[in-house]
Amino acid sequence: MDGLSIETLQQIQKTAVEASGAKGKVEILALPDEPKGTYGIVTASGTVDVAQAAPGPRKIVLNSVDQVPTFIGFAKSKLGGEPSIYYNESYVYVILDDGPESQRKDFACIKLQMTDEYKTVQGLKDWNLDQKDFISLLRVRLADCTTPEVTQLINACKAIGFSSQTKESREVGHGRESMGFDIQDEVQSKAGEIPEEVVLDVRIFDDRELEQRHKITCIVEICAKAGTFKLTPKPADLRKEMQREMDFLQGALTAGADGCPVYFGSPWA
Repeated sequence: MDGLSIETLQQIQKTAVEASGAKGKVEILALPDEPKGTYGIVTASGTVDVAQAAPGPRKIVLNSVDQVPTFIGFAKSKLGGEPSIYYNESYVYVILDDGPESQRKDFACIKLQMTDEYKTVQGLKDWNLDQKDFISLLRVRLADCTTPEVTQLINACKAIGFSSQTKESREVGHGRESMGFDIQDEVQSKAGEIPEEVVLDVRIFDDRELEQRHKITCIVEICAKAGTFKLTPKPADLRKEMQREMDFLQGALTAGADGCPVYFGSPWA
């Protein structure tokens, strides 16, 4: 029975016991004084057989993309594998043995974590903020993304004033008379012109190997009537800059792959 998994050993024993009518009289026990993976099989007659279970799959977690070359070297030299690398917008996987007979059970992975700033930018289109909260957004939550345009917008927002004027109009004609009111809401800043667009300088992933920044243009919208502010990132910029990040990631992985193939995708369907 050497080399069988613990699940296989359990199934064999269950089948044997049920067949012999001795259900409940056979157990598989971990042996604390034996090497890991060594189990004792207590038979219905009270004897103990010792079996070594096969090692479980390797599921290794790496914390940064810059660890991939080191792990590739380890996999080749110590484990005798033929690694392959797969990457996408969520994970990087290194399959230890990606040969034709491989079941891809042994692997290392990196979960790509988006920066708080990029996650904030992604959700901006749903935010309508008052003046105080909008300035706080720019100065605190997006502090790492500041550009000259953002600084200009902050200064303009600090000095913004809202005004509402009502203009009366009257029209008199044969047999009729009408009166109307035109309400004009205006936004003015004593600090100069309010920019219609700003560019944010954003890191996408929180990984020490992926420190490049990306320019994302946002439309500045101000509702004078409600006194609210909104930043809307251009969807095309979000798509384009994520693709640029994926291209950079591919280059970093390929440079450290030591000849291993690099694929954009997932090792599993």
